[in-house]
Amino acid sequence: MSKEFLDRHSELKGRIDALKLQNEAYLTLLDLQDARKKADNMLKSAITSILADIEHDVNAKMKEFNDSFYADARKAPRLHFNNYNSYTFETPDDTGTGTNYKGMMLYDLAVLYLTALPAIAHDSLIQKNISDGAIDGIMKIYTGTENRCSSPSTSRIPTVRAQERYWRTIRC
Repeated sequence: MSKEFLDRHSELKGRIDALKLQNEAYLTLLDLQDARKKADNMLKSAITSILADIEHDVNAKMKEFNDSFYADARKAPRLHFNNYNSYTFETPDDTGTGTNYKGMMLYDLAVLYLTALPAIAHDSLIQKNISDGAIDGIMKIYTGTENRCSSPSTSRIPTVRAQERYWRTIRC
């Protein structure tokens, strides 16, 4: 065999080996891209599922609280996650200031009940705009918190009964 033939053979073998490595690297890249897509889809699915669970639990607790305030049916506030970084929070068919503040307090209380959050506090400015019946109901919920500090502003507690209930059970 001639030296030219051996050189040419060696050159071609080197190119073939390099192309094989490139093909392997490309196939590995495709596998990694596929694995990343699957992981991204699993993460999105998990986030969607977790947010749906949170949305359900918070809405159920806010409805439970809201229903305990009134003899007649009134719409409870609703939380809806549009995406992991976007949500809507409203009381359907009622955009009044007092209703919005009541909704915020119900949301805070629902989170207090559903999580290990140790405490919440609400400013009396918020409470001024909420109906007396709703404030009475909120005081019942405040006094029902166990092993947690919940601190409303007592200057806005509308009834003597609610004030007495609050002072009997304050744990701060």
